[in-house]
Amino acid sequence: MQKYSNNNEFSYLRDLKYLGRLPLCYPFLLKGWHLPNNDRERLFHFLENIVFRLKLMNSRAEIESRLNPYLIKFTDVDTLINSVKQHIKESWWWSNHWGDDAVRACINSGGFYNNPIDNYLLWKYESSLIKRSGYNVSFNTVEQEQIEHISPQTPPKDEPVANGYNEYTDDFKSNMLNCLGNIMLISKSNNCSLGNKPFADKLASYETNTALSQHREIKLLFVSDPNKPVWDTIAIKKRHKKLVDFAIKYWNMDNI
Repeated sequence: MQKYSNNNEFSYLRDLKYLGRLPLCYPFLLKGWHLPNNDRERLFHFLENIVFRLKLMNSRAEIESRLNPYLIKFTDVDTLINSVKQHIKESWWWSNHWGDDAVRACINSGGFYNNPIDNYLLWKYESSLIKRSGYNVSFNTVEQEQIEHISPQTPPKDEPVANGYNEYTDDFKSNMLNCLGNIMLISKSNNCSLGNKPFADKLASYETNTALSQHREIKLLFVSDPNKPVWDTIAIKKRHKKLVDFAIKYWNMDNI
């Protein structure tokens, strides 16, 4: 497998390395090495999608034996992708564990924080934001980034509203605090310095102390009044929808 380990030509192959679980992919990679470059990249894209679903769902359900029939019959990428896609959409077992509805439910969960791929998903989101500018951000750059709670896990001085946050009701803590819309990538030093400061202080830091576009868009897209900034359920839900919609579209198998 050294030819794969040292190969950086294919973007989705690099993504597979970032995600891990390569032993699961090795048999398909070996059988697909002879394919034309376009088909190989589609194979890598397909495997990245499968591994993403596996890590996202973090299920104990065993998939290797269920992939073996596809591996045995694997001669071309189209047949492989269409066969697995059909099972994911139509088979109860596949759909229940790794289907589109299960993926959406997991990403949409109020407890998404600490999911095994939260860092990876936010990196892909960041990449989508800067793609139009012609720049790129590698996973090596952000893999050591920490996860920032915009509404802090511990409200400042137990006075969240006075500090620009939503009231920390039981419903808010269960459904908003750890959802995808309230977390983002941030450097360790910046994360430590921000802590649970008032939202206005955080917002100023997002604008001046970062190179990440997902920080700057907080003020541009999600804060209703920049002069009196608050980060409440309305703002969180708005950002949450944008990120969930991005993820569902990006990891849609119909796009492979």
